Amino acid sequence: MMTTWALKTNNDPLKSTRRLLQHIWETAGLEGMLIPVYQAGGETVKAMLINDPNRLVDADPFVPVMPVNAGKLAAQLMRKHTHTHRAAVLRACEIRALDEHIKADHLNLENWLIIGVDCVACFPTQDFAWRVEKTGSVEMVTRSVLRNARQGGIAPYRFRFACQMCSHPEPSHVDMCIQLLGLPVRDTILVEVRNEIIGEELNLQKIMDGPAPATLISQRARMLKNMDERRQHTRAWKINELPPDIPENIEQLTTFLMNCQPCAKCMEACPVHADELVPAVKSGNIPVVMMMRWLRSCAECGMCEQACPKEMPLAVIMKRISQDLKHEA
Repeated sequence: MMTTWALKTNNDPLKSTRRLLQHIWETAGLEGMLIPVYQAGGETVKAMLINDPNRLVDADPFVPVMPVNAGKLAAQLMRKHTHTHRAAVLRACEIRALDEHIKADHLNLENWLIIGVDCVACFPTQDFAWRVEKTGSVEMVTRSVLRNARQGGIAPYRFRFACQMCSHPEPSHVDMCIQLLGLPVRDTILVEVRNEIIGEELNLQKIMDGPAPATLISQRARMLKNMDERRQHTRAWKINELPPDIPENIEQLTTFLMNCQPCAKCMEACPVHADELVPAVKSGNIPVVMMMRWLRSCAECGMCEQACPKEMPLAVIMKRISQDLKHEA
């Protein structure tokens, strides 16, 4: 049974989350944690496996940019570190990518703690770099975005297309979820654990501020519902606005990609199927069954669009075709 706790933030949700992760690391006896960490004096960020809990001072699980989908990196680490106790802190679309690897490779998560975080959304990489330059650090950009978590974020048109259309910014299939959306994060965030056993093993009672008030749980649920409705409208509008020469079905998409190669940067960026798609497109033959598998298991992270040097609206194209396939299935 799910258990949800309240954590007071004292006007600093980022610092409070780092303190929570430090507690989890020490209580669980972790040997490492995959998490976004500041680089170059806080001017950039990178998802990486850290082996020292003291590095959590530079960790930022809420950073509003995604250079890569860390779900693939998490899967690689799980294959390599099967017998050591580690944790992965991931946003929703990264967990969706990880889930595909878990299903495909039957990964053993026995020694891994999966921690999900609500995603307010991500800026395009160039826009994010401009914001870092303007504010002085990655952390300042994160803090400015966190101020709008209660409203589910503001000015959504500034975020990546994939984020504008994402109906599920909340993580699922996790051991623990750090919740922000719809909440007064300067005062309180919520932490949901998969069952009471995990809560007891991590001694969460020691660091939490009691069970989550029902009002805050309901408040977040309403915000998620509102965000879903808004983003469904955005998705429909963006699909409707696609030019007529844009691929509408799987056959047209296959032809489009074959004519676009040998770039293949969109497929190289895919956190789920890059290893099979890139050789296929470069060989001049993408089987329809492979394309269908790619589209049906799409994590909807927008990495393909972000990598495209032609700035094609691939997130919208993929969404249009994949939703039809998923509906048919």
